Amino acid sequence: MNQDLMDMARQAGIQEGEFERYKGEDGKRKAYMMLPEELEAFAALVAAAEREKVAKQWEQLHGFDKHAVAAFIRATGETK
Repeated sequence: MNQDLMDMARQAGIQEGEFERYKGEDGKRKAYMMLPEELEAFAALVAAAEREKVAKQWEQLHGFDKHAVAAFIRATGETK
């Protein structure tokens, strides 16, 4: 798991631990346990990060109202 995802998992309240059942060949393999609300929070953080990445890519394009497109992409996560 990359560091950005690890940071988002911690921000969502997901606890890191070591569990005997999940030990790998090196004897230490991390496992993550989470409650449904923590999973939901994590998914929201990942989705927001992906929207931001796409919005930044659109801002770099030329020939469109790039700022309006980027604002639209960012706003998609604000409606339910």
